[in-house]
Amino acid sequence: PSLAAAPAPVPAPLPAPLPGLAPAPAPAPKKADAKTKKKEKEKEKENDDEWVIEPIVSQLEIESFSQLSDDNPFKQQYLINKFLSKRTAPTIDDDEDTKTTDQKETETETEAEPKSLLTYALLDNVRSFFQSLLKIKDEEARLLSLNDVLSIFENDESEPLKNCLKEQYKTDKNSEDGMAEQNLSWTQCQAMLAAAIAHSPQPFIAWLFSTGMDINFGRCYHPDFDAAFEKQLQVQRAISETGVHEVYKFNANLVKYAQDLSEFHGYSSLITFPARLIEHVLDESKIKEYPYRQILYNYRDKISIEDLRLRFAFIQQFNVYLVKNVLPFIDFRRFKSPSSVSNV
Repeated sequence: PSLAAAPAPVPAPLPAPLPGLAPAPAPAPKKADAKTKKKEKEKEKENDDEWVIEPIVSQLEIESFSQLSDDNPFKQQYLINKFLSKRTAPTIDDDEDTKTTDQKETETETEAEPKSLLTYALLDNVRSFFQSLLKIKDEEARLLSLNDVLSIFENDESEPLKNCLKEQYKTDKNSEDGMAEQNLSWTQCQAMLAAAIAHSPQPFIAWLFSTGMDINFGRCYHPDFDAAFEKQLQVQRAISETGVHEVYKFNANLVKYAQDLSEFHGYSSLITFPARLIEHVLDESKIKEYPYRQILYNYRDKISIEDLRLRFAFIQQFNVYLVKNVLPFIDFRRFKSPSSVSNV
């Protein structure tokens, strides 16, 4: 009998992989559309850390008052408010029929005047200052010419003030001779001066400083040199009553006090610090924080603010003279030699 071929053995199925040992086959990747790609890119940007490379510049720029330009509106308005106050607007009668023809003509002329002339009035301290310059004792009886008012503005920096005063009250002749003959009451002069200050506050400040006054109308120095020098000698004698060392201590502490004020007002050096910013030490509570101010507090009644400012100005100018005219000619290599100035 013929033998039939035996069937091929069927291979046993492979055991299924245990869970966790072999990953399931990944599904076939789908093509992402444009919207999906855009969302994925936005998520990647959100997750990325952003590092600041450029310096951060604040948009708030703080400047000291002295650094502001003359055309700065804040500076202009501050100076105007320092010397002037706004006038109260005149009341208007609602009943127009009861007004006479002369009253209506007067109102029409008043409305034609510039509003700036009717806006501001001099503060009390400014008015008193001009009264002393113009030697006005009786406000109602005294009449002034325009030349009397212009005579107090002598330097070149006050030219804008003079021009404003001339433009306000022009006569029919339209000449300076005609204006000089016009008599003005003290009330009219105040209105002219207020308008001139409101128009040119910076030239007014420059003129005020040239007269030896500060912004608060306190005197910085005496215009007479001999009188100022005599007062400084009196101050020297008053301080040295307890000994010469008291003078050295007073001068040193005055310089320290000026240094604090210089830093407070934003000045980089005592050479550029104006003496008019020095004030008396009146707050006793701050002496605990600044003990060196005790001597300045003790002499607040014996030394006037004018003499105190002048004393600092002398120390300031003396140092300027030393730096410019003396120190360049000193040989500091001989500082050990007793015969050399550098040894002092």
